[in-house]
Amino acid sequence: MIRKSTDRAANVTTYECEGRLSAEEIIEAVQALYEGVPTHYVLWDLSSADTSGFRSDDIQGIASFVKRQAHSRVGGKTAIVAAGDLSFGLSRIYEAYAAMEGQQAEVRTFRSLEEARQWLKV
Repeated sequence: MIRKSTDRAANVTTYECEGRLSAEEIIEAVQALYEGVPTHYVLWDLSSADTSGFRSDDIQGIASFVKRQAHSRVGGKTAIVAAGDLSFGLSRIYEAYAAMEGQQAEVRTFRSLEEARQWLKV
């Protein structure tokens, strides 16, 4: 399950993920973000998510999808919080794919919400 909240004053959208997460859920959330007025900063909290079903091609597919959508967030930042080793590793793989795809928003992975918020300056 993905819960979305938006703080327009801070220009940040936060996604809190719980339970078993799928690539399709993430793509749906990203699509909804870009169908509206996307914020400059995005925070994905995977701390309570089960990412064990993800494969490398799922991660690459998400990165490719985001690249096609994200032209309106040039110079933006996306922070991913992944406390567990598997989620952290997968998120770092996403960072690499995002860079290879030439995404316009910078992506970084963190172990804690506090670190992510400091980087986003929110």
